[in-house]
Amino acid sequence: MSELNLVPRLLLLLFLLFIPLCAIAQEGPILHLHCDPSQPRIALAMTRLPDWTPSRPGAHVERIEVAKLVIYSPEDERGDTYRLGSTSTTRTCGNLVVRVTGAFFNSKTQGEMGAADDYPIVELFDGDKPLATPLAVGECDASNGIYSLSAECPRNWASQITVFFSSGSAVLHLRHEYDEFRSELSASNP
Repeated sequence: MSELNLVPRLLLLLFLLFIPLCAIAQEGPILHLHCDPSQPRIALAMTRLPDWTPSRPGAHVERIEVAKLVIYSPEDERGDTYRLGSTSTTRTCGNLVVRVTGAFFNSKTQGEMGAADDYPIVELFDGDKPLATPLAVGECDASNGIYSLSAECPRNWASQITVFFSSGSAVLHLRHEYDEFRSELSASNP
């Protein structure tokens, strides 16, 4: 086979290999819901938790695409899209119920914080009984008030939420990650 015939084939191969990488890079935020209904126990995070191994029958991990919970407008004449609102989805894990709603910082995708990823707001229930105020899953910036629009930052933001039962009562374990900026201490004010 001549080198001239090989170049188009190599280019085609590189192009075909590049397509899946583009699809992965463009994938929106994914909420991972880890469920073990036999305990019952759930964990929610924006990444799959490596220490979660569903070993019992019925235990599973579900991926919820957060951007699909946000309602977007069609592109306008300038090619701009706007966030119009949100929808929710509900999942059950034993007697635990999780309602996930899409959230965003700015309805204008080109506005301040508009390009930031959509994020999930979760509500947790033991049957019909609420277990917590709505919680945002992700990381927040405590010095930027816009992060507190849907859920108070950092108090009601968590990078990981786990719900389990101890002595018959639900326990929420929240792992927080947030940014904070502080000014230096002055010599007169230690």
